[in-house]
Amino acid sequence: MKQAIISAWLLLASTTVLFAQDTSPKSFLVGGSLRIISSNNNNNITVNGVPASNSEGRQFGFSINPYSGKYLNDKWIIGLGLGLEWEYSKSVALISGNESTITRMGISPYFFARYLLNPGDKLVVQLSPSASFNYAEIVSDSGSNVKTTLYSAGIGIGPLFSYSLSDRVNLIGSFGSLSFLTGTSNVKESGSKSNFNNFNLNLNIRSIGMGLEINL
Repeated sequence: MKQAIISAWLLLASTTVLFAQDTSPKSFLVGGSLRIISSNNNNNITVNGVPASNSEGRQFGFSINPYSGKYLNDKWIIGLGLGLEWEYSKSVALISGNESTITRMGISPYFFARYLLNPGDKLVVQLSPSASFNYAEIVSDSGSNVKTTLYSAGIGIGPLFSYSLSDRVNLIGSFGSLSFLTGTSNVKESGSKSNFNNFNLNLNIRSIGMGLEINL
């Protein structure tokens, strides 16, 4: 009986150690990130010393990005994600007193890949190309509401940084991106449509994204 109890304790202890130091190969990951944008702007334009434009503005927004992926090997990950965003901005012309607001809501399913530059380290630098399909609604109000819908597709690439909190949990940070978007905008009130092609380089430190992911 005593030997059985000792054996049970040894089995429990060894199982606990193995669980705490789990180093089995990682196959999948699930995670999500939150990005918050917040800024205040004050624009003063003078012509020959005379104020021609004087305005102030505020902007606030956030995006939530849940995703899942699969490890192809120790350097490559591929996966799918969904981006949800909301943004509000307001500007006031101080000379005339006119106000204008813009509210934007969007959804973006996307495919991503990651290349790990230094796998196995505590802090891993990654490059992440992606492709997305985007839908957004923009409501502008400067005395009357104008609703615009956007449909677009895009590709991009940006850096990621992951810090290992444990064998299974990583802290993720993203900063900056280079992207190309092509799409169509449709103004509901007038029925007018226009096509657009945009290259974007985002290096705004106010829009750093942070998140957590779990390796399965």
